[in-house]
Amino acid sequence: MEKIKVEREEEIKICPICKKEFRGMGAISRKDNETEICSECGTNEALAEFFGSF
Repeated sequence: MEKIKVEREEEIKICPICKKEFRGMGAISRKDNETEICSECGTNEALAEFFGSF
């Protein structure tokens, strides 16, 4: 069986919180439930909410 490699162009996005570039799926900010942020900032928001400092 022949394997076919598919390449996709991924949009480079800038996280509005940390200003770093990211690709692919980020996270939706818990602050407004619509702004896309990077995964790291999404994790930080989730942990802050969990520990009560959001």
